[in-house]
Amino acid sequence: MIWFEEEFDLLFNNKSNLSEQDKMIAHQILDILSETINKHPNEKLLTDLVFTLNNIEKKHPQLF
Repeated sequence: MIWFEEEFDLLFNNKSNLSEQDKMIAHQILDILSETINKHPNEKLLTDLVFTLNNIEKKHPQLF
C-alpha cells in the first residue's frame, strides 16, 4: 500500500497549515479505505492497512 501512502503525501505534504476541510478530506479518504478493506476480509490487507496508517500518522500527526 505504498502507493496509497505516496498519494496521501502528495495531497498533504506541501500544506503548512491544514484547514478543517483538509482534515475532513483526509479522514474521509482513510475511512473509505478502511471500509473497503473491511468488506473484503484479508489478513494481508489488514496488516498492510495498519502499517500504512501508522506511517501516515507519523508523517502527518496534525491530521489525527
